Order: sequence, then structure tokens, then C-alpha cells
Amino acid sequence: MRQFLDHMQRYAWVRTIVYVIIGFLLLIEPKKFFNGVVYVLAAYIAIMGIMNLITTYRMRKDTGFVGFGVTSGVLLLIAALAILVLTKPIISIFPIFFGIILIIQGLVYLMQQPQGPRVVNKSRWPRVIFGLCLLAVGLILLFNPFQSILFALQLAGIVIILSGIETLITSIRSR
Repeated sequence: MRQFLDHMQRYAWVRTIVYVIIGFLLLIEPKKFFNGVVYVLAAYIAIMGIMNLITTYRMRKDTGFVGFGVTSGVLLLIAALAILVLTKPIISIFPIFFGIILIIQGLVYLMQQPQGPRVVNKSRWPRVIFGLCLLAVGLILLFNPFQSILFALQLAGIVIILSGIETLITSIRSR
């Protein structure tokens, strides 16, 4: 266990550099980073599919037996194509659904105000403000879904940069 911790501490500066680079890419160009990840993932899956097909072809040539290789190769190629074609529409649906949920939750918060006599020393304004905030965020997500995803990626970039800095500081302190 001690060797693992020493190894992690020794390469903390490498992790910090990787975290900061990824974080800045997410912060500065979230759309390009997202597209790049989609292309890399699709290419990786397509290469796996092609390798399965080549291996199956060679195996068939040597043994005469095909097996599951053709099916898995074709399915991996179809999956790669589906990732390229369907990722953006599927990802853009999530903020819409999340926005609808937040709008409903905001309306519930606003409608659950006490109707009878007010409780002493308990203001209803925090609940009203929270309900209005939920409504506002829900409407933003509903009417601007892809921009909301890009903003979330930028926030993730900030978190990754801070994580990298924290990793470096922790490594320096532990020496």
C-alpha cells in the first residue's frame, strides 16, 4: 500500500498538468472538447469492430470456424455510427427533461405555501425564492438545452482545474 501511495505522490505533477489541460479545454472550448470526446469514443469502438472482423476473417481462414466475431464486429461498427449520429440528440434531451422536472418542482414549492395562519417566526419568502429559482433554471434548461450542457461542461472544467491544483498542493504538503 505504501508503494502505491509513493507512486501516486511521485506523479502528482503529471496528474495536475493533465487535470489543468483538460479543465482549460472544457472551460475555453466545451463544444470542441465534447465533439472530440465523441469522435475519439466512436473511433475506438469502430477500431474494435474492425479488429474483430479481421480476427474473425483470419480465424475462418485457418480453422473454417467463424464464431461470434462477425456479429460482434458488425455490432461495434453500428454502435460507433450510432454514437456519431445520436449523441447530440440524446444529450440535448436530458436538459429538457431535467428542466421540466425543475419547473414542476418549482411550482410545487410555490403552491405548498401555508394557507392558514402563519407560523410565528417562519417566513415563507425563502420557499418562494427557492421555487422561483427552480422555475427560472427549469425554463433556461427547457428553452436552451445545448447551451446548458456547454455551461455544465465549463463548470466541470473549473472543478477539474481546482482538483488538479488541490492534488499538487496536497502532494507538496505531504513531502
